[in-house]
Amino acid sequence: MVSTKKTCSICLENVRKEMKLKLNCHCKYAVHFKCYNKWWKINHCCIICHTPSPQPRRYGTPIHNQRKTLLRKINRRRNNRQNVIEFPERIEQNEIIFIIKLYLGIIFKIFLFTLFVFFIQWLINSSAH
Repeated sequence: MVSTKKTCSICLENVRKEMKLKLNCHCKYAVHFKCYNKWWKINHCCIICHTPSPQPRRYGTPIHNQRKTLLRKINRRRNNRQNVIEFPERIEQNEIIFIIKLYLGIIFKIFLFTLFVFFIQWLINSSAH
């Protein structure tokens, strides 16, 4: 009697859910994700024919969904970077305007103070004569 159970090609134990591998070769075999992941970290190739293969993916995560997720993350980072770049420019413009107003206010106060001092000196000199 032939067994219908599939065994992992690496650890030789029963496989409940067969991992769908995207290989660069035409080899077909059942394998656990953990087993294949350990194998791939060391060898980076097919178990049978040793053709270089891509990094293993988890069950039920199609590659196109991972690409979409990755693109979303990249777009979010780009948007955040644009906001960060634009935001400090606004702050710099506001800071420059604030500094100009501050210096103009200080200069105006110094001007008024000197006028007041000259006026007081003029009053003292005119009352002394």
